[in-house]
Amino acid sequence: MAYSRRTTVTATVLNEYRDMIKNTTSDLEDHLQDVENKLDSFIPKGTKMEHEDSMQWSRIQEERNSTQQCLRICADALEHIDKLQPKILTETPTASIPPLEIDAIGNFNSGSSKYVTNCILQEYRQKLLTASSDLEKHAERLKARLEAMSQAAKMEETAEWEQFQVERNSLRQCLAICAEASEQTKQVRFNKFKDVLLADDAHQVIVSTLGELISAKRITTGSRSAQWLGQMLDKTLQQLSRDRSHVSEGPVRAEMGLDNKFDQYGRGH
Repeated sequence: MAYSRRTTVTATVLNEYRDMIKNTTSDLEDHLQDVENKLDSFIPKGTKMEHEDSMQWSRIQEERNSTQQCLRICADALEHIDKLQPKILTETPTASIPPLEIDAIGNFNSGSSKYVTNCILQEYRQKLLTASSDLEKHAERLKARLEAMSQAAKMEETAEWEQFQVERNSLRQCLAICAEASEQTKQVRFNKFKDVLLADDAHQVIVSTLGELISAKRITTGSRSAQWLGQMLDKTLQQLSRDRSHVSEGPVRAEMGLDNKFDQYGRGH
């Protein structure tokens, strides 16, 4: 009967361990699959940003494109002005050009007309050059902002990727531990004790609470000794310990009471 009970308890505890390991393994596998899916479908921040960042990126990119378009317009206008300016006007001294006048028959002074036209073209040319310089600086600032946003997104992307990798490796380690524990539950464990000598008035406990079997040989106990060997649950072991403490206190108190009873009349001679 003792062997049958021992085997039953062991099987029950081992089954509980197996169920716990199976449940833990299943949860870890599900979580690992989620991480694997995230890694497989991982989209870099450079191509998929948060909505707010994406809106800001689009606005900056649109402004940069508009600035570059304005630069092309200025360049075309400058090229057109350079073609319109007669080379002779650039060589004519300013002081020798008469003021713009209309003669008696309503004709403009050709020299004055060319001079005024050339001055206007020169003025607009200078304004276009200034505007082009300002636009180029603005375009460079926008480019720098876009590059900074892209760099920040790449750094965040790298950190997120590394976090997924660490989590996946950790889950794989946990699954390996569960697999090892599952293999161990398939093996019957024995705790072997032999040649154990217990003195008089002593207490000895040799039990297993983890579902492992005990093999004991040549166990010797002394007088008035208490020895527990076998397999039991934690609660059973605690209850036996309390019961034993009450039993041990009983004889001691009885003996003390007997001594006091005789002592009240004095000791005999």
